[in-house]
Amino acid sequence: MKLEIILAGFLWLSINNAKAQEPSVNSAVISYPFDKMPTVLPGTTPLTWNVDISAKLLDDAHVFIERKIAESINGRPGFWHRNYSSRSAYEASVQPNRQRLLKYIGVENKQAPFVNRNTGFKDGNPAIFMEKISNINDSIVVAETEKYRIYQVRWPVLNRVYGEGLLIQPKRKAVANVIAIPDADQTPEQLCGLSPGIPANSQFARSLAENGFQVLIPVLINRTFLFPGAASQQTYRERIYRGAFQMGRHIIGYEVQKILSAVDWFEQTSSKGTKTGVAGYHEGGLIAMYAAAADTRIDAALVSGYFTSRQRVWDEPLYRNVWGLLTEFGDAEIASLIAPRPLIIEYSNIPALVEKKAGSGAKPDSIN
Repeated sequence: MKLEIILAGFLWLSINNAKAQEPSVNSAVISYPFDKMPTVLPGTTPLTWNVDISAKLLDDAHVFIERKIAESINGRPGFWHRNYSSRSAYEASVQPNRQRLLKYIGVENKQAPFVNRNTGFKDGNPAIFMEKISNINDSIVVAETEKYRIYQVRWPVLNRVYGEGLLIQPKRKAVANVIAIPDADQTPEQLCGLSPGIPANSQFARSLAENGFQVLIPVLINRTFLFPGAASQQTYRERIYRGAFQMGRHIIGYEVQKILSAVDWFEQTSSKGTKTGVAGYHEGGLIAMYAAAADTRIDAALVSGYFTSRQRVWDEPLYRNVWGLLTEFGDAEIASLIAPRPLIIEYSNIPALVEKKAGSGAKPDSIN
């Protein structure tokens, strides 16, 4: 053992005192290529801007984007090959456009074979049902008149994702089914007159129910601020938009998927020949139009307070931005996916909303 220690000590001393052998070279004759490189790359000139370069780059990017948005209108016809010879021929000719719209907004096609992305357990499309729910000791009937009953309901949309809202069922056979979609900052209770906030003549869900329609009113994700009082703001809709973007989804697609899942239930439970329509106001009008464009089972659509040029989409809330959409679709092109089914577009006043904290100095998003 003593001998091993002595040998280890000599080895350490020899390593510690060793010096690296440097090659004998004449540095004067060494030529490095980068010493002879030009001061600027070939075909370029020195950058001599006497301005804030970061601000200029941002301004030029805005100009570039606005030019591309303006040019998108002229490029859209190349994506469309409409055949007007018959209804079936027309619907077949725009079906590729419809499929691309679904991909843009991230709607899952339940008719296609299910792809299980979960590991370790079996998964699949959820069952089709409408569940009437209530709190403990509360009646399952939320409200009742001589013509209809109102229930609080939920229904499966995607795996472990549910839609919620109110279902108004007439006491006699329904004339037809309607999905009445409120604005994002309105509640189903307001739309059927159970809560204040919407004038009686604008409660279109209640009016439809009084005329014998079965009406479903879904809840939309609202625009409530996540961080009240903070200088940097974000709404619930924007929060979901940002997270969904990473997964190839979109909040518009999630809301549309709610509607299509409700259509599944209407189709399963209604008698043959019963019509189904959608009607929406403001943000609900957007969802109604996209849903009707996405699903030909929707027989008619009413869009109120939402239909215009989307060429200023950069001035709208961030959660309305859909990657690549304007290349092929403006509102008119989306409406053409509903044709030849009835589409009513109603001009109406919408609330003047801003989505920046007052006094923050930031330019508010405009949606009116």
